[in-house]
Amino acid sequence: MSVTPVIQTINAFDVANGTTVRFNIVGNTDLIRSNKISIYDTDNILVATNVYNSTRLENIIPANLQGLANGNSYYAIIDVYNTLDASGDSVGTSLGKQFWCLPTPTLTLTMPASDITISETSQEFIARYTMYPNMTISDVENKIQFYRFNLYKGAPPAQVLVNTSGDVYGAGSEISSGVYQINYNFNNLENNSEYYVELIVTTQQGMSLTATSHSVTISLSDETFVAAEVTNHTCEGYIEVKSNITNLLGYTNADFEDGDGYIDLTEDGKYVIWGYDPILEEDTYPLTFPTTNMSGHSLMQWSAILEVFDLNSSITNPYNEEDTSYIFKCTDLVGSNGVYLYLRREGNNIWGELYAVTDLDELVPTAYVKSNTLTIADGSNTHIYILIRCSAGWYDVQLSTSLPNE
Repeated sequence: MSVTPVIQTINAFDVANGTTVRFNIVGNTDLIRSNKISIYDTDNILVATNVYNSTRLENIIPANLQGLANGNSYYAIIDVYNTLDASGDSVGTSLGKQFWCLPTPTLTLTMPASDITISETSQEFIARYTMYPNMTISDVENKIQFYRFNLYKGAPPAQVLVNTSGDVYGAGSEISSGVYQINYNFNNLENNSEYYVELIVTTQQGMSLTATSHSVTISLSDETFVAAEVTNHTCEGYIEVKSNITNLLGYTNADFEDGDGYIDLTEDGKYVIWGYDPILEEDTYPLTFPTTNMSGHSLMQWSAILEVFDLNSSITNPYNEEDTSYIFKCTDLVGSNGVYLYLRREGNNIWGELYAVTDLDELVPTAYVKSNTLTIADGSNTHIYILIRCSAGWYDVQLSTSLPNE
């Protein structure tokens, strides 16, 4: 009784490595004891054969099989036998299946170039892919089809996967003939932690490559927040807030005494505006935010702690016209681009909701972040500390009843 082998796709392979050709059988597989693969060139000339004794539906082509050479296209036919060593008559012959023999591309993670320690919470990983190292092949391309950066926490060979780029389709940027560059940036890396990346590439001709990066250790300088020093420059018409982070200049319509360390805004209609004079309508002291340059990209990073008590909650959001119920607002002059923070209360539960928008007029939200929840009795005078952080477009809001490091 005859059977019919059906060869599965044969991905391109390097002659120096060999490959495994798999096939299915239409019919009774109990008949199979061995199989033989016959390989022909584009002129239909038989250039190589390989016999494989097994009931498994595969033929393992050894490395450097005589007759094969990189840079050439071939097609294969498989015969199956009910005897060992492919002796006697074939009980089934497949149709031909085309494939390429190609040199293994090189894949190298070039950034970081060595084990490094950085004082940032993000790192860009860059890799270089060479399609045909040490030879030129013009008949077929073997660019990257898709790739994936997997971020692991811990030193290799740790297997704690903490983030991934997912499958990214495309060949990357060609930096020279046949040489391509791909990259991916990971954010929100934790302080005092070590990371590395595993890069997996699948090529147009089905070859699979893997590379592992050097390690990146995050070491941030600890910033201890202290109470601000608030000074009212009444003659000059502005207020000044000094902290261990920076100096901020602004305006307020609330009365306060120098040395209090705070401005009381509990009275309805009282406010503080940093960097802008609402009377002269001038940005006399415009705010600037710290940035860090990562491989040519300027990433905004800042944080702030607000101390509040005896607060009123809000049920609205920045998309409501004439809304002023936010507890913190950091925007451009017209208020269409920036960050709004609202305090919410439900019973004794209090939490914060942050909105970061790029075009308020067009109702385009870019981020919504909800903080943790505190349980504080209604009417309590408990002081609440609100930590707001921004790192390269990622926001975080945390509430606490105590300052860190206390």
